[in-house]
Amino acid sequence: MTQGKREEAANVALAKCLGELLGPSFVVDGEPTGRRDRKLIDIIVRRPALDIFLEAKYDNFAAAAKAAHSRWKLEEPPNIVGAISYSPEYRRNFEAAIRKDAPIQFALSGSKDENLAKLKRTGGIYDLAQSLRRPHAILAPHEGDDITRAIGRIKGALAVFADSNKGNPGMVKKLARVLQANFVGEKEKHVLEQSTKMAGLILLGAALFQFALADKNYDVKTPCEVMEKDGIAGLAKHWRKILEEINYASIFGIASEILKVNIKKTDMNVLIGAAAYAQEVARDGVDIMGRIYHHLLADAKPLGAFYTSIPAATMMAGLALNPADWRDKEWHDIDSVGEFRIMDPACGSGTLLAAASWQLLDNFSRAYFQKHGGKFGGEVQEHPRIKLQQNLVENIIWGYDILETAGHLTATTLGMMSPETSFKKAHIYRTIIGNTYAGAKAGSLEMMESNLPFFYREKQVEKNGKLPGDMPSFDLCIMNPPFVRGTATSKSYSFLAEPERQKVHTRMNDLARRNGFSCDKGLGPAFVALACHRRPRTPFIREGGRIAAILPQTFAAGMGNAWATARARIEKEFDLETIVVSRDSNRPNFSENTALQECFFVARKRKEKEKPTKDALFVVLHHNPTNNEEALAVAQAIIEVRNSGKKSGYLQSANNGAKPGVIKLGQFAYLPYRGKPAWRGFSFSELRLAAAAESLVQRGSLQPFAKGKMTLRKLCELAEFGGHTLDLKINHDKFKRLEIVPHKTQYAGYYPGYHKGTHGVAHKDEAGISEKPHCHLLPLEKQHQRWTDAFYAKAGRVVLNQSFRFNTARRLAALVSKPVQASHYWPIKLRNESEDKLKTLTLWLNSTPALLLIANSAQSTHGAKVGFSQKAAEELPVPDLDALAKKKGALRKAAKVFDEIAKGPGLMPLPLMEHDEERIKIDALFSDILGVGDLSSLRGALAIEPIITGKEVLAAE
Repeated sequence: MTQGKREEAANVALAKCLGELLGPSFVVDGEPTGRRDRKLIDIIVRRPALDIFLEAKYDNFAAAAKAAHSRWKLEEPPNIVGAISYSPEYRRNFEAAIRKDAPIQFALSGSKDENLAKLKRTGGIYDLAQSLRRPHAILAPHEGDDITRAIGRIKGALAVFADSNKGNPGMVKKLARVLQANFVGEKEKHVLEQSTKMAGLILLGAALFQFALADKNYDVKTPCEVMEKDGIAGLAKHWRKILEEINYASIFGIASEILKVNIKKTDMNVLIGAAAYAQEVARDGVDIMGRIYHHLLADAKPLGAFYTSIPAATMMAGLALNPADWRDKEWHDIDSVGEFRIMDPACGSGTLLAAASWQLLDNFSRAYFQKHGGKFGGEVQEHPRIKLQQNLVENIIWGYDILETAGHLTATTLGMMSPETSFKKAHIYRTIIGNTYAGAKAGSLEMMESNLPFFYREKQVEKNGKLPGDMPSFDLCIMNPPFVRGTATSKSYSFLAEPERQKVHTRMNDLARRNGFSCDKGLGPAFVALACHRRPRTPFIREGGRIAAILPQTFAAGMGNAWATARARIEKEFDLETIVVSRDSNRPNFSENTALQECFFVARKRKEKEKPTKDALFVVLHHNPTNNEEALAVAQAIIEVRNSGKKSGYLQSANNGAKPGVIKLGQFAYLPYRGKPAWRGFSFSELRLAAAAESLVQRGSLQPFAKGKMTLRKLCELAEFGGHTLDLKINHDKFKRLEIVPHKTQYAGYYPGYHKGTHGVAHKDEAGISEKPHCHLLPLEKQHQRWTDAFYAKAGRVVLNQSFRFNTARRLAALVSKPVQASHYWPIKLRNESEDKLKTLTLWLNSTPALLLIANSAQSTHGAKVGFSQKAAEELPVPDLDALAKKKGALRKAAKVFDEIAKGPGLMPLPLMEHDEERIKIDALFSDILGVGDLSSLRGALAIEPIITGKEVLAAE
């Protein structure tokens, strides 16, 4: 038993502990002999081309941080410095503190310009080891670092490779055929060009992996050595040797096929040079190849490719694989952990699968270390962690994608996590999209009606002549599905020839009809249905397993049938555990190459006879993590909230939350979700606003901002909506647009795009609440009169915005002088209509309480831009105009305020609402006639909301 009274003894014990936790890839030395600049370094952590210097103190993080920062001044400075502060329990008994997982404070930095105090986290030694195991995550955030330079070098090499082969169309087509790219038509030239770059990327990835193997295996030579001696033929022979004697078929198999297409020696040398430069930083599974891959997808829409950011993947994996939530798993038992099965049906470059692998390894390392008294033991190849890593690639991880290159990159990413671990197989498959011998196939969605682990374009079997067995059920499906926007449906897989694409769409619709989902809003609902599906012989997800997915925020907040069906599928057999959205105006999404407002959720499949849960943890991030260290801290904070039993509050950083000035990462609340028309709870970054919106919908109250209770009704109970959006491009054969009305016509249009030529695109940001029609319409033929009368039967005089930006919009509704059908607006027709009622409704739709409700129901697309669906508009609470008509003078007073504002300068942009005199008049009117208190505090709180301002909320208070 080591008594930790002296820091030196504690440091030696910590070094030994870290050495066991980090495994044989690292060398850890505590209180090393010798001096550097006359000062001993407490702990040195080393691996090839990487030095980490750690300074540790008892209960004095500031002193440790100061000592760590001084290490940047050494003649040979480290790559990373770290500061550690032991809690008092470590002074009393170090081994007991480790077994108890007693807290420490620590921070790690890869730049001398960073303040360690701001990076400080509270956790255990296992959390410290988790961070040290991913040094690339500490280094990656810094501009101009080695990773950034390596990425630039790789991009340059790929450009040279593509340009060199541009003049050889025969070779380019051969490369495309090896990659099974069946792109035709007008996109053929673009796709052939992309295929060349992808082929270069695969060759470069194989070379990079060969460098990593050569460091660990004496029988493997570096690609530089092979090329210098034997050229392309020698490299091909060496890759065949690796395939035959070690394997790694998923990495070197397709690369060997590409190498056969008469690749020039000079081109290969350029790629190998970039790989040699990158090998120093491509460690611990850092997704360099994936990051380049997504740069190459300049036109990602036809492929539906969305690159999950590494921090988002880390957060998702941390929450989905939190060991405390998997109580049926013996995390210290390598056989129990080895039974895990994790899959991604659209794996891309493997970012999510790599994050899940890291988390699984971390969970095992922590539990094994605790169970065995702080020891692993064994030689490198017998090390339990090495065995688990091999099992991860060969059995635990399953990935699918429609692109051959994506599968190769996934296998490379997983292999780079531990190059010393050989693997003979990997369950990374290409799913076929398009025509096959058995008809059109719909990629991964085919798993709904097949138990085979992969599909073929032609009849093929493995070398032994047998097809593989059934795909297993999975413990975790982690995914970021493609084509999640409804607008993508008509363009999905547009790289296919038109007849083939139509067959694929027909196949998808057939799957949808038979399996109870809809493709109307893109393929997001389809992939949710896939994860919830019970296949012919086995369920897709085992009981007690989980789904973790990134989807548009409309998945949770949208009221469309497709998303409602997706939510219902989750609720049927799963319990929603956590759902997270970002209100960081700089990073509202979790994917790298999209501006789409996103959320991610984790849901657990109930076991038989378990009762469904009613509440889930809703989290709104004020700051979306930009690196792995931040992501680990956020995941830890969310888990601590779940363990604390608190029902609502601020999500604190892992720093000491009792001290003033603590960083508030966001807000959280446990909210009911089951059976709701939408899962609301994260429209705002301010918890009080979410509570006020819910209170207003349920009880007509604006607490905690104002007292009193309003009598409200759903808008659909008082009015009906225009049945169509006016589009003169579609209806051009029925209408003639009249700029000057030569004779009377009762048909008018509110068509803001008509003014685009003179007023630009800011037509939806007009200030006035009183409007005239933008155009008048005349039926072209008498036979169209009946159609026209039906079309205008629901024309309305109040127009409500369909889509807009909160940060530029001034008014959300206007009153038009005559009934109109509209474009970009919902026309509203009151059933018991009067001029005073119309004016009152228009004022309400521009009031602060209505803005609160609209912001709570609007479907965020990105940043401050939102869409407001007809369903949400129909459900919008408004004052009971019929009851107000019986209240003496109420409607007349509202009409007078409307007339006064209509003659004025109009409303100011919404971010300026706190000091907008016209909006203050509107709020004062409803405070009076509806009997609620002063609305100024509500107006002030809304004025600084990120969804309104498009700016970042302050992260610290």
